[in-house]
Amino acid sequence: MSTLTSVLRFLSRHPAVRVGKAEARLWRGFWYLIRGRLIVPDGATPMPATTGVWFLAGAISVATVIEITAVELLVPWKELRIILAIASVFSLMILWAMLGRQKTYPHYLDRDSLVLRRGGRFLAELPWSMIRDCARDRRYDTDQATVDDGVLTLGTGEGTNIRITLNAGLSVADPDRWPWQRPQPVEISEIRLWLDEPAEAPAVLTASAQLHRVHDHHVAVRLAGNVRRHRAEQSSGQ
Repeated sequence: MSTLTSVLRFLSRHPAVRVGKAEARLWRGFWYLIRGRLIVPDGATPMPATTGVWFLAGAISVATVIEITAVELLVPWKELRIILAIASVFSLMILWAMLGRQKTYPHYLDRDSLVLRRGGRFLAELPWSMIRDCARDRRYDTDQATVDDGVLTLGTGEGTNIRITLNAGLSVADPDRWPWQRPQPVEISEIRLWLDEPAEAPAVLTASAQLHRVHDHHVAVRLAGNVRRHRAEQSSGQ
């Protein structure tokens, strides 16, 4: 049994297996995209970030349709035309599946934290106690997901429009990797990201963080009072 477990563990770490899992997740996300399904926990509030994502997919789709039409007109061999058409449609499906994961797996808010994701991959969970400040900050530095000088940037084709400053360094999974690569931890102290509806985000995130700190303060005061009361009872009993 232990030998079988070791073999299965070894196979799960093999690059080919990781590629297969990534492929399965890709097509599952494509199915969710077709159904218009958002994958977030029960009770969580999704925070979509898809503006600027669809332009690339739309442009390539139009170019592919033109390409297929040109092949039909210029290539005399029917079998080759069919193969090229299937390859073109398949590549489009992969493209929409990859970009669609940005819509299907959005960032979300839950009771205790803000969870950041990119293309279906979990990147970081920010407890409210970690958030020092949140503000609107329009930038066009990058449309990629990168970490540079302690800043996690999650941009779209429109850049970024929200800046979140943390109280302390936080270890997150480096987003700049292929889907089948293992995540490498990097430390960040600031986050710049794009949200489709940024108007209320700073107030919501800042208020949630402040309420969490107030709650923690009240809990600490209550605990301190319980400790003092317990000590007083012990002293009176003696």
